[in-house]
Amino acid sequence: PFIDYLTLPGHEYFLDLGRGPVHFFALDLYMFGGTSQTGETALWLKAGLAASTSQWNIVYFHASPYTSGTGNGSYTPMRWPFEAWGADFVISGHEHSYERVNVGNITYFVNGSGGRGLYSMGTPIAGSQARDNTHNGAMLVTVDSNQFNSKFYGAGNVLIDEYTKTSTGATSAPMATNTPMPTLSPMPTTTASPIAPSTTI
Repeated sequence: PFIDYLTLPGHEYFLDLGRGPVHFFALDLYMFGGTSQTGETALWLKAGLAASTSQWNIVYFHASPYTSGTGNGSYTPMRWPFEAWGADFVISGHEHSYERVNVGNITYFVNGSGGRGLYSMGTPIAGSQARDNTHNGAMLVTVDSNQFNSKFYGAGNVLIDEYTKTSTGATSAPMATNTPMPTLSPMPTTTASPIAPSTTI
C-alpha cells in the first residue's frame, strides 16, 4: 500500500532527498539486501554519500544500531561504517525512548517516543550522552550551512536535551531544562500539487 500511494524513484524502497545544506538518505532494512553491507541498499547508500556535496548528510531508518533501551535493544546488524562512508548523523526509532549516542564522529539519535508506551532503560551504553524514557516527545531540528541544532521536547513543553554541531565539529553539552517549546505557526491550508519523482531536489 505504501508504494501504491506514493510515487518514489526507482523501486521505491529507499530514496534520498536534498534540501538546502542537508541530504537525507532513507533506508528500508528489509528489502534489497536488507542489513547486508554488501547488499543493494548498502552499496546505494555508500555511493550516494560519496557523491553528496551537502554540508550535512543524515541517514535514517527504523531499528536503532545503538541504544541503552531494553525494549528492543541495539540492532547490531545496522552498525554499518556510516562515518567512513560520509554520514554525519543517523536517526532511528523502534526503541520507545529518546537517546543521543556518540560513536566516533557520528551522532546517533534514537527517538521512538512519539506516542506509544515508553520502554525501560538499562545501563547506559558507551557513548550515550543523553537519555529519556519518561516523556513522549519529538525533536525540533534546525540547520544551516554552519550549524546543526537539535532539541528534544517532551510532552508539557519540557526541553529534555539540546545538541549543537558546527561545521568545524564543536558540540554542546547535553542539557535538561524547563524551557518551553517555541510557538509554531499553523501550516497554511493549500491544495498541494504532486511532485515529480526525483532523487535530488
